[in-house]
Amino acid sequence: MYDQKTIHVFQKLYETLSSHPDAYVGTLTKVNTVGTLRTGIILSPTFEYLYKNYAWGFHLIVHNIAFVAVERLERYQEGLHLEAGQFVFAHLNDDPIIAHTHHNEIFASIEARKPLAIAPTLRHFFLLCIELINVSLQYPLPDDEDEEKNDELIKDHFLANAASLVSKEYLGHLEHFLYF
Repeated sequence: MYDQKTIHVFQKLYETLSSHPDAYVGTLTKVNTVGTLRTGIILSPTFEYLYKNYAWGFHLIVHNIAFVAVERLERYQEGLHLEAGQFVFAHLNDDPIIAHTHHNEIFASIEARKPLAIAPTLRHFFLLCIELINVSLQYPLPDDEDEEKNDELIKDHFLANAASLVSKEYLGHLEHFLYF
């Protein structure tokens, strides 16, 4: 059985991106896939539900977090030393964001180093993405001379708001992963 709370939060992410199409590039649409997904990867029931009900293959403009389309999942597993049950569902500049079929935490790895937990659950990961989008929309990309100042504003506001969503340990790993 899939996690209803996570599905609800993903729906919020979908709605946020639908109302701000300039916040992402790629595909994100509702679909209704019947039958078995042919990925060659064992997915959790929640990921199975998401991939059957949403066609996604997009990246967020802010920080280039890319969500992998179902038909490309196998390719993103290649060359990685993942534990049994782990799979890459997203990445940041080719650094993998990893979920597990049976465990809740979401991990990220920079330059093939040991993955660190960046969110306690997939639901929290989606909430963090929504927060990152909302903060970046408050501070749109300025002229080149103000870009560094703008990045600091986004970082400060995102980290302050995200502190209410996850513990300091997750936030520290996420901050490192996002190159803040």
